[in-house]
Amino acid sequence: GGVCLWNTFRGGVLAFWGGARAPPLPFEPVVLTGCCTDWAALYCECGWSVAALARRGLQRAVSLDGGPGFARTSLSLSRVPIQEYHRYCSADADGDRAPLYVFDADVLSSGFADGTTMASEWATPHCFSHDAQAGLTGSTFRPLPPAWLLVGAARSGTPIHDHPTTASWNALLSGAKAWVILPPDVDEAELLLRDDDDDDDDGSGDGADGGALDLSALEWFGERAERPLPAGARIVMQCPGEVVYVPAGWWHVVLNVQTSTALSVSLALRRDIDTLLPKLLKEDQPFAMQWLRSLGRDLPPSLKDALTLTHAPESLS
Repeated sequence: GGVCLWNTFRGGVLAFWGGARAPPLPFEPVVLTGCCTDWAALYCECGWSVAALARRGLQRAVSLDGGPGFARTSLSLSRVPIQEYHRYCSADADGDRAPLYVFDADVLSSGFADGTTMASEWATPHCFSHDAQAGLTGSTFRPLPPAWLLVGAARSGTPIHDHPTTASWNALLSGAKAWVILPPDVDEAELLLRDDDDDDDDGSGDGADGGALDLSALEWFGERAERPLPAGARIVMQCPGEVVYVPAGWWHVVLNVQTSTALSVSLALRRDIDTLLPKLLKEDQPFAMQWLRSLGRDLPPSLKDALTLTHAPESLS
């Protein structure tokens, strides 16, 4: 069982543990509790708070993202020591209105200064352990790792976006996050996306090519405060130890209400293959065919039978 709080279901992870009799993960966002009860990342010596990370020291510098539009175009290769980012957080992000944000996948494969690996201090919950796109990781179709370390000063966050082919889960280790999650069929006008019509005629926008970028999380929340959210919107205030699960295709924007540390992981669910692959075969056939090859014998029989009617059998082997 569980409860609805902030209009999104909250319940124990054991309800979706993945056993033969357990219900599948839902098609709507949920907040799961009990996923991280044995993680050192959450409980050991203040867990992975930015202060604890700085005190323990990391074997490598962390990459920065976020910030105002002009910064988001150039920070993907910027790295700083975690101690410097801790100083930045402690100084109220140096007064930045939309602070910089640590968004790093590589650091999770390294460790702390004392040699302890980061991977030894967290584990994927069983209900998220089967990634149907695992065979694509590292390829041109899925070049980025599925797991990311997120460390954000208060007021930083992730702009509105979706994951068309993957679900995601986000485990909060310290701080607090505010989420707004919108259904896949939401009116695009409700997303507050910027397009070419929003660009400045003189090319003075924030983007690298003069075009405007999407609103920062802080700006998005500020503009949405002027109007009601659309039907179907989910609101979550996430606390440490909670996991927010977002199904594929749902739009979401996340604001760090307090300085926060989290793990964000994407995965493709087997139950979504029947829906996603036929669509991908029309819209991005190279991606779809590579995914089919990576699935091999794991391809659902119903879909494999349907595909062999329109694709040469040797192309699926």
